[in-house]
Amino acid sequence: MLNLSNNTLRGTLPSSLSSLTRLEVLDLSVNQFVGEIPSGFGKLSSLNRLILNKNSLFRAIPSSLGHCLSLQLLDLSSNALSGMIPVELFDIEGLDIALNLSCNALTGTIPPQISALNKLSILDLSHNDSCFIYAGRDRTLCFLEFLVMRLEGLWRVLVRV
Repeated sequence: MLNLSNNTLRGTLPSSLSSLTRLEVLDLSVNQFVGEIPSGFGKLSSLNRLILNKNSLFRAIPSSLGHCLSLQLLDLSSNALSGMIPVELFDIEGLDIALNLSCNALTGTIPPQISALNKLSILDLSHNDSCFIYAGRDRTLCFLEFLVMRLEGLWRVLVRV
């Protein structure tokens, strides 16, 4: 476990963290990191929690994070991440606690592959430029306990009944 949250750390995320392949928890939240999330973070095969919220990270979410198959919680909220959500994130079948991508500048449609995350409890896509959920007839998101996103210009929390 490496928890350096709430430390006013500055600069870019060190790509050397990618060499910590046995690391299970990486929490660098509530700091002042800038720049991109290193694509090498996808080598952290033992990682089960990646928490990078409340920094100033920007550009796209690296698709290599989809290689972190042990992830249970991914929190990239409250940054300036942009682009589409990489479809590779939906390959993380163990993601069962939360996928929080809120408060960024993400765009695009969430593809039907999201249904592979059938253990996921919380999906938060609120406060992005425009993220649209695939609206299939197969009740793609019926496994979620909480879904937070923008619907018809209003922010809503949808709770599974």
